[in-house]
Amino acid sequence: MSIEANSNIIELNDVVVYLNDRLVLDNINLKVPQGKITAVIGPNGAGKTTLLKVILGLVKPASGTVRVFGKDPEKLGKDRKRIAYVPQIRSVDMGFPIRVFDAVLMGRYPCVGLFGRPSKKDREIVEEVMAKIDITSIADKPLSKLSGGQVQRVFIARALASNPELLFLDEPTNGVDQVHSSNFYDILKGFKNDDMTVMIVSHDVGVVASFVDAIACINKRLILHDVPKAINNHVVEEMYGCGAVLFNHGEISHMVVCEDK
Repeated sequence: MSIEANSNIIELNDVVVYLNDRLVLDNINLKVPQGKITAVIGPNGAGKTTLLKVILGLVKPASGTVRVFGKDPEKLGKDRKRIAYVPQIRSVDMGFPIRVFDAVLMGRYPCVGLFGRPSKKDREIVEEVMAKIDITSIADKPLSKLSGGQVQRVFIARALASNPELLFLDEPTNGVDQVHSSNFYDILKGFKNDDMTVMIVSHDVGVVASFVDAIACINKRLILHDVPKAINNHVVEEMYGCGAVLFNHGEISHMVVCEDK
């Protein structure tokens, strides 16, 4: 069973991508329904982040079509401000001299304009978002003094400050300890109450599957696009090899990958 909807925010048809003459994505067909949370999972090097870049229009496919809000992502124009992106924490320059409030306020720039000045309303929106993500107490701290979990929340708040209709999260728990990872998934649960389409790129199969509406399993090709319950050991083996097993116990599943010797 595949995920279908009358209104799909993202559609990929027969997408093939090469990077440096190496096949990275092979014949990907994917539909992401409006208002749903979709996780893209797979091992390192599976093409997950490349898929995200294709959707954002940062990587051009060798063949196939990509549509976001019904348009080629390279031609989104003003519709691009309907999209927000949270990068991997390790890709962020933590030496940049900026305090938390100002970092979150940057999320309003697509609405204000590059040379515009944030209004009182913009600042009120930032304050509301920071309260929602529970980072009001660190508003005046510099980014360089924050923990990985705090940085994660700051960049989620910055993304939400633009009131996006489509939110991308690239490996949001990388570089974050277990406690703050759990806090992130509490935030993720809150997205279900908002009319927002969310796509999460992750390798954390068991935990992510417990919080999303749909799951896309990728290792160069699309192995499965279905509801999370459809993931079984056969699917996991296709993604990770025969040394991977999914254990189902309690509310959250866990995966064990045994390296071949």
